[in-house]
Amino acid sequence: FIYTDGLNEAENKEQEQYVLAAGTEQRGPFTLAQIRELLKADAITPDFYIWTQGWPEWKYIKDCPHIISMI
Repeated sequence: FIYTDGLNEAENKEQEQYVLAAGTEQRGPFTLAQIRELLKADAITPDFYIWTQGWPEWKYIKDCPHIISMI
């Protein structure tokens, strides 16, 4: 049995790798911290698609509260 608390889960999320897409162009992988910095710098917008391993389909960044709430 391995005990994991919310902090470890949050740290694991921060290390996940995400791929971004706009139109037919894909970019990445990026960490959540990198994605937030790109959003803050207006290098990408919340209308970009995002995907990570385990997700059944692409989502808009704007539909991902765990990303949007941190910018």
